[in-house]
Amino acid sequence: MHCSDEELKLEPLYSYTINQTFDDVFVFEIPGYYPGEPSDAVLLYNGNEHAILVRNDQQKILCDKIHPQIRDALYAESKVIIKEKDTGKQYTADVVLRDIDEIALKAYEIHDYRFEYNPYPLTNGTFETGSEKCECCDKEVHIFFRGRKVLSGRDETILCPECILNGKHIGMGADLWPGLDDECMKAENAHLVLPFTPPFIHNGKPSGKWAVHCNKLALYLGNPEGTGDHLFRCCECGEHITLSMKDKTLKEDHKDDWKKR
Repeated sequence: MHCSDEELKLEPLYSYTINQTFDDVFVFEIPGYYPGEPSDAVLLYNGNEHAILVRNDQQKILCDKIHPQIRDALYAESKVIIKEKDTGKQYTADVVLRDIDEIALKAYEIHDYRFEYNPYPLTNGTFETGSEKCECCDKEVHIFFRGRKVLSGRDETILCPECILNGKHIGMGADLWPGLDDECMKAENAHLVLPFTPPFIHNGKPSGKWAVHCNKLALYLGNPEGTGDHLFRCCECGEHITLSMKDKTLKEDHKDDWKKR
């Protein structure tokens, strides 16, 4: 499938909610961390299954599978509220009526992968875009993970999201987490996370560290503006954790610090 740059830039939400306030204003509550500030945000919508949140000129986010019972009411709205619960940012987006079905459908097909513990792999740089051949399924792909040292004797290995998600890469002997520290390996959910989750990228290579909280590997949210800190959220208690790659330390509840950057 040929993919335009516009399609590749659409990053689907892993999960989100749409609620209405007492005065019937729609509120989109989106998880995750998106670097940079929202600017002149708009919600592109045509009354169907998908909407596109244009957060700023660089970030276009696909909101898929909008419930049929709210589509007509949302189509009639002029503004919605966006809440980014992991950083506390809140802003208004104008609803712009536009036919987006074709580009939304293609984007949904291209990005049809949902990594539970690394849900924003394009936003946070885990995946690259371009044209490569997956060394596991031998298909030409436009979104891929450039694994470093994941195969013995190989400096890098190209893997597609589908092969990582379904564990097909395991059959070729690929280890997504070479050099991961012992604390991460001993986490309660390590066997559920590590074989099927691509690590985040730090200084151009996959990280050998992941945040552990409540004795479980946490959900990775992102890296603000190229700093040495990475934000996670505990899947057990909901605590936000900042992992400093400089000194390999964890700090709890530093969400407010991220809002200021």
